[in-house]
Amino acid sequence: MFMKHLTSTSTSTRLARTLTLVLLWTMTLSLALFSALSHAGSLSVSPVLVTLEPTQQNSTLTLRNTAASEGYYQLQLFAWSQEDGETRLTPQESLIVTPPLALIAPGASQLARIVRTDEGVPGAQEGSYRLIISEIPHDLLEQGDAAVNVLLRVSVPVFTRGPADAAPRLQASLTTRNGQPHLRLDNQGNRHARLTDASLADSQGQMTPWRGGLMGYVLPGSTFYWRLPDTGADAAQLHVSVNGSATMLTLEQAP
Repeated sequence: MFMKHLTSTSTSTRLARTLTLVLLWTMTLSLALFSALSHAGSLSVSPVLVTLEPTQQNSTLTLRNTAASEGYYQLQLFAWSQEDGETRLTPQESLIVTPPLALIAPGASQLARIVRTDEGVPGAQEGSYRLIISEIPHDLLEQGDAAVNVLLRVSVPVFTRGPADAAPRLQASLTTRNGQPHLRLDNQGNRHARLTDASLADSQGQMTPWRGGLMGYVLPGSTFYWRLPDTGADAAQLHVSVNGSATMLTLEQAP
């Protein structure tokens, strides 16, 4: 295994200015650009979802550079929230990731560690975070404050477990946003809902596949929206896997 942190003073100085820009720019992006990927471009990440138990102080991930050349990677941990159907990433101090910067040789792997800074006492609901891993072009080191150009970005959901009985509680409805039919999901529970393999059913029970694989997340106490096909405006039920459990939700008509 080849592992090397970026410790050169001159390199770190040049990167510091640029990575400040990367940080600010990243925080303005919608998480719609970040699907939870196990493989993106020249980087594979495992696992693709991290959950820290209340007594667990840290967790590790493996980053593997699958490209034919070495890669520079930046790792950042943000608090993750959903507000009025929009995703927000904001700075936080509850978790840290190390190393924050890494150089990985072609075909080699790097271990990254997520570490708690608190005592891990569970609150009323789980904590939600996103680990953003960005590959930075080699020539960025020589550009100083030049325009930021990130080669790829991988986003990994990170959760800190809440109460032992924490669970999502979903309410589904049909609504219109910007003149288009949308599915609205409200999570009134205290645990996230990870949604996969969604189908829509009409009033006669006729099922139509809608979204295969990962559909997305609804965080506890949050609301999120998905654009429906035009035919979905008359759907009566949503059939979807929620955290691995098959679930049927009746679709109400939102005001």
